[in-house]
Amino acid sequence: MLEQDHYELIILAGQPVVRQVASLYAGALAANRLRETALAQRLAMRFAPLVRGDVAGERLARLLRAELVLAVGQPEQALRELGDGPRGKRPELLLAAQ
Repeated sequence: MLEQDHYELIILAGQPVVRQVASLYAGALAANRLRETALAQRLAMRFAPLVRGDVAGERLARLLRAELVLAVGQPEQALRELGDGPRGKRPELLLAAQ
């Protein structure tokens, strides 16, 4: 699995950052739905540095982390991941309500 991850990273690294971000985000969500928790977390960790400094991207990274920890039954950690962000927005409200 590590060799495949390394190969995929090399291919992904040659893509524009926007495509990398989209691929990693979609991959993390898909892995989460397939209950591939470790893979989802690895992809989310690769996603976060690419969006650092971008307000919208950092929000998506927080929402993604919250969704991943919520999927493994850690609602308190999900709330911590959401932090003091805007609670008036629908995704934050839905995640906080779970």
